[in-house]
Amino acid sequence: MKNTNAYLYIPTNFINMHDENGTLKSIGWNFGKFLVDKNGEVVNYFSPKTNPLDLEKIIIQLLQK
Repeated sequence: MKNTNAYLYIPTNFINMHDENGTLKSIGWNFGKFLVDKNGEVVNYFSPKTNPLDLEKIIIQLLQK
């Protein structure tokens, strides 16, 4: 499998991933979670410290759209 740069797949308008200068922030190491919609667009990013079970309500809301 070829190594890829994960930053290539992050939309440049993804506000939660940009610092005050508009530069992409670092992605937390291991177990960071990207939530994507049915079109493959990134909706949000959650740090490795976020418990996956805490995302249930957000995922259900997204599925109902």
